[in-house]
Amino acid sequence: MTLKTDSSVNATGFEATVEVVNISLSALDCGDFHCVSDGVCIPHSRVCNRVAECGSESDQEHCAGPTHLDKVVFVDSVYNFTSPNFPGEYPNNLTAIWHFSTFEGFQLLLKFQVLVTESCCDIVTVGNGNSTDRQVALHWSGGPPESEVQFLSSGNTLWMTLKTDSSVSATGFEATIEVVNISLSALDCGDFHCVSDGVCIPHSRVCNRVAECGSESDQEHCAGWNTEEPGI
Repeated sequence: MTLKTDSSVNATGFEATVEVVNISLSALDCGDFHCVSDGVCIPHSRVCNRVAECGSESDQEHCAGPTHLDKVVFVDSVYNFTSPNFPGEYPNNLTAIWHFSTFEGFQLLLKFQVLVTESCCDIVTVGNGNSTDRQVALHWSGGPPESEVQFLSSGNTLWMTLKTDSSVSATGFEATIEVVNISLSALDCGDFHCVSDGVCIPHSRVCNRVAECGSESDQEHCAGWNTEEPGI
């Protein structure tokens, strides 16, 4: 066993035990992912993450995890969904697109129970309508937020994307979409409300030099900039 470090960042390192046993490799009780030929147990979250932890690289084989997802959903009441692999880490180089719609005359209320991505580079974007390059209401990276992030559609359709780069992954999101019939101004945020966007974000993300609201109203009238960097 070796531990080799570079010239920059340090970390805690490890604490380990070695025990004398008399069992076969196949009898090793992992309770998680088992690289059988290597005699190694690793967490499922490290499987298909584009980094081989097992010497045989069996943890990166047969990875059918999507690099592209395009889903269309009609919501008639409440719909629960998550990022791919949740609560494990989402894939790198992922483009995931969701299109949601409901009955005419109603709106869709999107609430994130969990929302964590690589700060700067893995982006959740939400908007009104059907086209993923128009009517953007929310951009998000980093997290986790200290309060619930919400989005209320202006009509009966909304879209959402998760786009990731080739490096660091994170937990992603867990969210619900509910059919409602309320106005944008009636949205109960309890936090910062980008009224024209129908978005609720934590106060800590206001005046942080990164526009989460599509209208950028979270970065307006900033008399004293919040210098705290969002991220993970």
